Amino acid sequence: MKSMKGIGDILGMTLVYETHDIQRFKTPGDYASYCRVVKCKKESAGKSYGYSGTKMGNPNLKWAFGEIAMLAKSDPVMKFFADELDQRHGKRKGRSIFIHKICRAIYFMLLRKKPFDPIDFFGREKYERLTKKVH
Repeated sequence: MKSMKGIGDILGMTLVYETHDIQRFKTPGDYASYCRVVKCKKESAGKSYGYSGTKMGNPNLKWAFGEIAMLAKSDPVMKFFADELDQRHGKRKGRSIFIHKICRAIYFMLLRKKPFDPIDFFGREKYERLTKKVH
């Protein structure tokens, strides 16, 4: 857990203990939903009725992912990526996308039992482009 920038002892242990067994989540989307980092849209027959189920899932994981997203910006590449998302989508939506991407990365870290790899997180081409812009 601590291989990702921004995750220390407290946040790492919060993720591990609150997630329990990662195998119980079939997809990264199921995990993101449990962590409250995505909204549950209520719709029927193509008509949207807003959002529901905002209290479902684990509030401790929602807090942890918000903190990780804030602390991950101490890495210049992650900060540049988050700033790009903010410019493209607006501050709130950009932050939500960034948190969701971090949640998916942690899902795969727990599932594969491997440390954080920025090339897996961004993709090789995007990572090389971001590192060139930052440096």
